[in-house]
Amino acid sequence: MGQKQRDSSAVQLQDSNDLSASPQFKRIGAGQQLKESAVRVAQQIKSFVNYLNPSNPPRPGGRAVLPQTVAAQCGEDKVVVTVKRDLFGIGQLIKASDVSLGSCGVTRQDDATQSVIFEARLQECGSTLMVLL
Repeated sequence: MGQKQRDSSAVQLQDSNDLSASPQFKRIGAGQQLKESAVRVAQQIKSFVNYLNPSNPPRPGGRAVLPQTVAAQCGEDKVVVTVKRDLFGIGQLIKASDVSLGSCGVTRQDDATQSVIFEARLQECGSTLMVLL
């Protein structure tokens, strides 16, 4: 009986080898499978989110141009941070209550530019002063 069991195992192994040699069951390395899977997922996410605007086309070479939605102006004693309400560039506006600068809330809103603005002294909002040498 032990010999019969080995023979059937050999047949099963041979059958699986035959399948892997056929075109529809072509073997691909694990790394290649992961890469292809990641590319498919990235394409699905990209089409789902559709964060590119028609006025913001991809750069040559296939790299996407990401929207510039946060700007900071640093002064001697304060910082002004402007955040576009379309924070992710997908057409969904955030609420002023959804964002903060550390412990500080929005100082004002600019409806003309659809932005929220934070103005804070450099040592406010939970920031820490550090001297780098």
